[in-house]
Amino acid sequence: MSPNKKIPSIDIVWFKRDLRTLDHKSLEIVAKSSNPVLFIYLFEPSVMDYPDYDTRHLRFIHESLIDIERKLRSYSLKLYLLKCEAIVFFEEISKKYEINRVLSYQEIGNKLTFERDKDLFKFFKKNNIIWIQHKTNGIIRGLKSRKDWKKEWVDEMKSKVSLSDLNLIDKTEIDVPKKIKFFSLKKNNDKNFQPGGETFAWMYMNSFLKKDTKVTQKTSVAQFIVESHAVGFHLI
Repeated sequence: MSPNKKIPSIDIVWFKRDLRTLDHKSLEIVAKSSNPVLFIYLFEPSVMDYPDYDTRHLRFIHESLIDIERKLRSYSLKLYLLKCEAIVFFEEISKKYEINRVLSYQEIGNKLTFERDKDLFKFFKKNNIIWIQHKTNGIIRGLKSRKDWKKEWVDEMKSKVSLSDLNLIDKTEIDVPKKIKFFSLKKNNDKNFQPGGETFAWMYMNSFLKKDTKVTQKTSVAQFIVESHAVGFHLI
């Protein structure tokens, strides 16, 4: 790149365990911004090789991402599925673009992802990159006391649902550095498991509420358990 040419500035939405498009604070923020946006999910080899990772996790995550990819594509937006360690990706992308903000949800994972996020926090701070991390499921990190935990949790649960107009997001296409590999997975659906993705999640929720279990105020707890057994596992 010519030394006189200005490096483009971008925002990055990093999908982690927040595999949805509805009630998504990162999407709400970028929809209100005029910055070009790069949407990514990182299949990190170290995470995939960790003892607590299984093929069923990979399948569910991939199916969920395909659902998101389909939704974003309908708005002329692109989701990149990449196979790369997080620190390597951000080092490479920061050579090509000026990263204004990285938006993600806090990851409540394992020691490996916790240490990775601490390393990234240092990298972002050193490179003047703003990292916006939203709370996950009302979990409050770094509490030294549980004194006000209940109030904080209730406030979070009562907070407004994030609404995003995906039409408003900047459509500028952003290229990923050539050193970064794309992730691919052959379709290997297993009929014994619930498919991943927002579309199926809503289908199962509606089925549970409107069709599969007919619960009334007179329904006993035991009866509810029996009647909901066939579909209840979908909501866990």
